[in-house]
Amino acid sequence: MPSVWHAISGLAPSARREAVRAELSALHVAELAEVEASFATLLDLPSFVPVAPRSADLLKHVGSPGRAISAFADAADRCLARGVDVSSLFKEPVLALFLELAGSSGKAARRFASEPALAIDLGQRCDLDAALTVTDFMRDLSHVVKDTREHTEAFDRDLRAYRNRHMLRIALRELRGIDVRVTAAELADLASAAMQAALDHHQPILAAQHGPFDRSCRHVVIGMGKFGGRELNFASDIDVIYLYEHDRASTTSGLSAHQFHVRLFERVSASLNRITDQGFVFRVDLDLRPEGKCGALANSLASAERYYESWGRTWERAAWIKGRPVAGDLSLGSSVHDMMRPFVYRKLFDVKAIEAIVEMKSKIDAGRSSKTDVESVGGRPMLDLDLKLSKGGIREVEFFVQAHQLLHGGREPRLRSANTLEALADLEAAGIVSRRTREVLSNAYLFLRKVEHRLQIVEEQQTHRLPPSRTSRAQLARSLGYSSAAELEAVLTETMAQVHAIFAGLLSSAVDDDVVPPELDTLLDLDAAPEDRVAILDARGVIRPETALSNLEAAARSPLSLFHPRADESRRAIAKKFLMECFASPSPDRAIRHLPDLVRSLLVHSAYVTHLERPTIRRGVARVLGASDLLARILVSHPRLLSNVLVSTDMLLAPALEKIVVDRLEGTQQHPELALSVLRVIKQEETLRVAISDLAGEIDVARVGARLTTLAELLLEACLKLAIASVTERYGAPKDPEARLAVVGGGTLGSGEMGYRSDLDLSVIFEGTGETVGGSGAPIALSEYYTRVVQRFLSFLTTKMKGGDLYDVDMRLRPSGNQGALVASLSGFCRYHESEAQLWERQALLRSRAVAGDPELRAKVDRAVMNAAYSPGPVADAAVRIGEMRNRMERERSAAAQKRFQKPAFDLKLGRGGLVDVEFLVQYLQIQHGRDEPALRTTSTRLALRGIQAGGLALTALAHDTARRLEAAYDRLKRVQNWLRLAHDQMIDHVFFESEGLRPLALAVGYEGAEAEAQLRRDLLADSEVIHEAYRAVLGSDGR
Repeated sequence: MPSVWHAISGLAPSARREAVRAELSALHVAELAEVEASFATLLDLPSFVPVAPRSADLLKHVGSPGRAISAFADAADRCLARGVDVSSLFKEPVLALFLELAGSSGKAARRFASEPALAIDLGQRCDLDAALTVTDFMRDLSHVVKDTREHTEAFDRDLRAYRNRHMLRIALRELRGIDVRVTAAELADLASAAMQAALDHHQPILAAQHGPFDRSCRHVVIGMGKFGGRELNFASDIDVIYLYEHDRASTTSGLSAHQFHVRLFERVSASLNRITDQGFVFRVDLDLRPEGKCGALANSLASAERYYESWGRTWERAAWIKGRPVAGDLSLGSSVHDMMRPFVYRKLFDVKAIEAIVEMKSKIDAGRSSKTDVESVGGRPMLDLDLKLSKGGIREVEFFVQAHQLLHGGREPRLRSANTLEALADLEAAGIVSRRTREVLSNAYLFLRKVEHRLQIVEEQQTHRLPPSRTSRAQLARSLGYSSAAELEAVLTETMAQVHAIFAGLLSSAVDDDVVPPELDTLLDLDAAPEDRVAILDARGVIRPETALSNLEAAARSPLSLFHPRADESRRAIAKKFLMECFASPSPDRAIRHLPDLVRSLLVHSAYVTHLERPTIRRGVARVLGASDLLARILVSHPRLLSNVLVSTDMLLAPALEKIVVDRLEGTQQHPELALSVLRVIKQEETLRVAISDLAGEIDVARVGARLTTLAELLLEACLKLAIASVTERYGAPKDPEARLAVVGGGTLGSGEMGYRSDLDLSVIFEGTGETVGGSGAPIALSEYYTRVVQRFLSFLTTKMKGGDLYDVDMRLRPSGNQGALVASLSGFCRYHESEAQLWERQALLRSRAVAGDPELRAKVDRAVMNAAYSPGPVADAAVRIGEMRNRMERERSAAAQKRFQKPAFDLKLGRGGLVDVEFLVQYLQIQHGRDEPALRTTSTRLALRGIQAGGLALTALAHDTARRLEAAYDRLKRVQNWLRLAHDQMIDHVFFESEGLRPLALAVGYEGAEAEAQLRRDLLADSEVIHEAYRAVLGSDGR
């Protein structure tokens, strides 16, 4: 019997469209205006008419029926235009999968509309009912890429095609109601198989190029985060850590195990990461590896173990809960698990773990503090929720579980599951959480992940927030089976409220329940007896209470001040709590000394006062004021940093920091002074961010140095570009297309170990010949052009402005020192170091590398520097000559210090057993052994010491354990030097053991308690003895 759709298909176009609208309206199909035209057009095709009822029924259940049927009509047109049998689209399972996927995913709709064969292929080739395992994926992939063994481009293409097909298949399965746990596990298994396929492709290619290893050296990929927990979502990065077995192997071509695996995993990551016309496979995120962005791409097991034993933090322990071998040698992965277990799970009841987890979540909340849960769209309020990061979101479920795993997992092995829901069930079974808690959190997690997946399926984008468009939100609600967006929002709100109520139970350690002693009312009472107020300050550890009282009264002078006696009760409460934090800071005297300036700044920028209501912000500000005159001056000069920095002190990744520099300089190209002011603000902001994390003990001295070095490199590059633009405007650009410039950094810049007050040791090298062309002035010779560029560059770096200078610059390390030209040609640089350079200049090259300028020339310069530093090999009298120079430096410094200070001082840098002793010792070993020992060929003193620790070096004068002790001593001296210079805002290296300034310094660098300064003194003296004895053992008698 003919259906109603047969009758409708026979109507005239206008009547047909009206009939289609009426029929679809009766079926409650949404987006009628968009649907009716395409549906009516399709009825022109006789082969569509029989499936019209099925199509209309499918459209009732999809998120965007208008998008689905429009894409379907376009696909049909495409088939007709190409002479393809259009009826293939109208057959099951193609018809259903097309409309379901196109109705839920804009990306799928566009792909199917332009390439209908993709939908047909998906329906014909894929089992849409079965869940595939990693074994299934790997078996399939081995056939898919079998003909691409030596052709990476073809391999990447076929891998993407396979991935794209299965992403659509898995999305369709979830749209049809498959449990999110199943689809998340499938996505993780697909990622594992893709990773293994990439390894299997690239390893034999690399081995053929460099030869096999001389001994077995396995490798493994550890999946972290959702990848490790088999909880991947549709737009997840895959967090991985690349590890290999040991450093004792090398290829027959001489490639070390480390070099081989770095190259291997670079290629693997590229095959997965690279965006082509077919998209990418998975975005690979390596930020969880040892030392994060600053760390090596691949680590040996031994180096990873050393890192976590020495520097691993609580967040890394939490991250490793989800660590799982996903590719490579899985038996080696089991060894990694065994190695990491003591780090992750402590036998003792680890309550600090909960405090750290809470702090991490507090930082997330702080980062969202400017956002509200309600936003106005078109004049009407709309709920604005982040399913992952809002209170009660996915992250709170994960943090709740991980906190309990860290707390109890050391004694309860069954609580160590990498999967969130499995771990929740285990916590209930162990009696740690109630049945209701487990049910609420499990159900909420599944529901939030389901909504998250629907959001991400739309465009395969990494989003967790409800869409701002009312239309998109309605489509999302329909795809999840809700009648309206309001209904979905109500369920989300209730669900997330339940989660947050449970997570809040972890927050007891972070509640602001500070007890303020009553004497603080007396202290802030301007009418109270001065001697009583002085006594209170004295009892709180203030060294000069009379001066502190004067500063406190100055801070209270304005009626609008927090500290004024008539301030309202809430502001007065903040003032008292802030004072308590000042008393707990490294130097209460210094903190209170800066209070008047802080108050004056907050009077002008009153909006920032509310930030001091947060305990973490109050503590951070007080620490800054009490630890460093420099940081205090930055903060009081720029109170906006309270929100920019103190609310979130998380280290920005280098690319993010680079983007900040680029974005803030936008539009300043014609205004160099404005650009330079912007760069100075960026330096202050990032220096403050690093110092606050340092002061809180969140980062070690190595990361401080690496971070400050990255900042310097970005600012150098920006200043160099400004200088080139400025000079080119007047004199034109080099006519020679091969002309280029590179900046070489030495000292702490070259070694990646800068401190807060480090200056920059720079030299500049150029290539090219001829003269300039263009510009408003006459052409000039290339050497003169680059000389003018460097002059302008140095001026930009060193000019004093309202925001301070950027860096002091020392150019004495260039060829011929102060007598040499500002810029040297690359050939001239090489000739100089081949024939004229002194031993001390070779020492300087050991810590030098290109840090800014043309990338191609930078690579050439680095090779030239490496050649000049290591190719000459050992120097017969190096120990004597280095020792003589070392002693001369100390004598000159000692005489100057005696004249300046007129009292004994411990010189951190040039004193007996100081930093220079470590650096000269390492440089001596690099000169004598670096040509033959690759582990020593690094600009970093710290990494060279680790190279010695790695073993296998013919350095009998320095034992393995001594190198480790030297590294620890070097790091302590560097940290003390950093905070000594920050405290006084001067380039000083002298510690006075018998001074009132020793205790604040001890507290700033992390010592605690009444014996803090005494312990610092003991440690510094012990460290200097370790360094001195090692120096004598390696270089012989020091002649002192």
